[in-house]
Amino acid sequence: MRTVNDYMKMNYKLSVVPKQDFDASEYFVAYFEELKGLEGVGDTIEESIADLNIAKEIWFEKMLENEFDIPFPKSYEEQKPVKITYRIPTSINEDIEKYMKEEGVSKNQAINLLVAQSLESHKAIK
Repeated sequence: MRTVNDYMKMNYKLSVVPKQDFDASEYFVAYFEELKGLEGVGDTIEESIADLNIAKEIWFEKMLENEFDIPFPKSYEEQKPVKITYRIPTSINEDIEKYMKEEGVSKNQAINLLVAQSLESHKAIK
């Protein structure tokens, strides 16, 4: 039987979209395509993703407690990781290491999160 941690490690497809409130102020909604109805909201992309990750853990706990099925991420082939070799300046590496300690994630997870956040931010601007 899978645990909450097993599901938390799975690679669900993250999307973040900008929205406007009734007073025209902008906020962001983050969601995983496979986990319908689960959303995170924040004033920034980063806040919406953090809110989503908190909600995701609670959602997994409740789904498991109630013995409901939890969807898996899209197939491995659709999201097959690609290994790349990339050289970065020492200063960026130090920033990544600081981020991974603050967030309690591996370097690989930290880089993936930061790249995904940057790409979503770029999409939101366009």
